[in-house]
Amino acid sequence: MSIERRNKHSNTSSNKSFALVTVATLLVTTFGIIVVIGSMSGITIFAQPGYPIGEGHYKFGTISSVQLDKAGKPEWVLSGHWKSNLLNALSNSTAGHGNQSFTPVFDAALRMVMVNGSALHSHTITNFKLLKVTSPNNNTREFNGTVTASMRNGPVTDIPVSIKFLGNNVISVWLDPMKIKNHYGSTPIFGFEVNPLIRPMSPRGASQ
Repeated sequence: MSIERRNKHSNTSSNKSFALVTVATLLVTTFGIIVVIGSMSGITIFAQPGYPIGEGHYKFGTISSVQLDKAGKPEWVLSGHWKSNLLNALSNSTAGHGNQSFTPVFDAALRMVMVNGSALHSHTITNFKLLKVTSPNNNTREFNGTVTASMRNGPVTDIPVSIKFLGNNVISVWLDPMKIKNHYGSTPIFGFEVNPLIRPMSPRGASQ
């Protein structure tokens, strides 16, 4: 076999190997995503479409928060997802009593880990019951009620909660520390609202 043919054969083999590695990587990544979604199937947050769709008119977003210890120092890092239709309560009268078919929903699935990288674990927040809707200012919508949170020894029910939508981008979730042994500290859990109509910034930092 000539040198030219050997080089051509080598290049063809390399291209095939690269293609196989690429396909395998995509399959593993896709499978990993499916596993994550499947493992959280109890809360249908991840597989939902992006913005108001259907009668529920859900909003979706991410959890991205740092919780402080008793001394006010960072102790836990939180990440996850949430979905909610609570802003619809404003158009269905206070606490949703104007429309008996309206069911207020706030669900969240999150993971938390200590800032030193240890003690990774997961929680869910479900079974939201709306008691009161307020607007402290033009930029804030606050929904007070109770939720159920999964904890190490099982679900803890009837936890007083305050959920705030701040502007069009930020959400905060405060759970009564006394009911969950100060597990999230005394500060709210913060997150973002995801708006698929806003395109992410390019790597150079310029909007597309």
